[in-house]
Amino acid sequence: ALWKMAGGRYLVHGAERVVSELKSIREPFVFFADADTFINPRRVDEIVKGVRAEGIRKSYRMFVNAHTVVKYPEMMANFASIGLEEVVVGYEAVDDAGLKAFNKNTSADENRIATSLLYDMGIHVRAYFLVKCDFTPIDFQKLAHYVEELGLVTPFYTLETPFPGTELYDRERGRLTTQNYEEFDLLHPTMPLAMDPGDFLAEY
Repeated sequence: ALWKMAGGRYLVHGAERVVSELKSIREPFVFFADADTFINPRRVDEIVKGVRAEGIRKSYRMFVNAHTVVKYPEMMANFASIGLEEVVVGYEAVDDAGLKAFNKNTSADENRIATSLLYDMGIHVRAYFLVKCDFTPIDFQKLAHYVEELGLVTPFYTLETPFPGTELYDRERGRLTTQNYEEFDLLHPTMPLAMDPGDFLAEY
C-alpha cells in the first residue's frame, strides 16, 4: 500500500539529515520507519560512517527485505556494528507460489538464507506472515512447520486485509463480509473464510 500512497516514489531524507536527527534524539532506542531502510547501499554506508564519526551510540530497529539481506550482507553487518539489534521482515508466505501472489521479490529459499545470515550477525528477526482467509488446516500446518524450520523466535501473524486505497481492496471489495472499518485491523476476517469461523480462529 505504501508505494501507492507515495505515488510510486521512494521518499527519503539525506544521510546527513538522518545522522543529525539521530544525534538530537535522547532516547537510546530508535526505530527507522522506512519500508526498507537498506534499499540504497550508498546512503546506508554514509549513515554508518556519519554515526561512527559523531560517536552516536543507540540501539536500532528497522524494516528490511529478505532479498536485500542476501544481496548486501556486508552492509547489514556494518549497520549491526553501530547498533542494529532487530529487523522486521515481511516473509508473508512459506512457498514461492504464495510469495509470487503477494508480489514479493524473494523466494522461500532466499528467506531461509536471510534468516540464517541475520542470526549469524546477532540481529534479532521479527518475522511477519500473512494469513489468507482461504487458509485450510493444511496451510496452517505448513506455516507452523516453516516457522519452526527457520527457528523464528518472534513470528507475527496478520490476516490479509483489503485496506481501502489498495489494489487488494479494488479487487475484493465485492467479497467483503463487513463494512465496519474498525475490523480492518489485520486481526479480524473481512473476506469469506474457507473454514468454519470458529475452527479458523482457533488455528489462527
